[in-house]
Amino acid sequence: MIEKEKLEKRELSKYGDLFTLEEFKNDCLEGYFNNYDGTGLYSDGVYEYGNPWENTARPSDFISGKNRTDFSHVVWFNK
Repeated sequence: MIEKEKLEKRELSKYGDLFTLEEFKNDCLEGYFNNYDGTGLYSDGVYEYGNPWENTARPSDFISGKNRTDFSHVVWFNK
């Protein structure tokens, strides 16, 4: 896992939907998102971190409990 401080940091996108970690996890568990629906990036609610090739917030990670916990939000980009 890449440390948060070493990830690229950008202003939140105007195109993504911002969810708290808990909201996103619950939506993944309910089947609203899967790995093929789009791409998620971890966020602190102000910035998004990484890019679609690193630090992705994958629904399968949330379902299996392997998601990162050092961020408070996920920015989700539907396909």
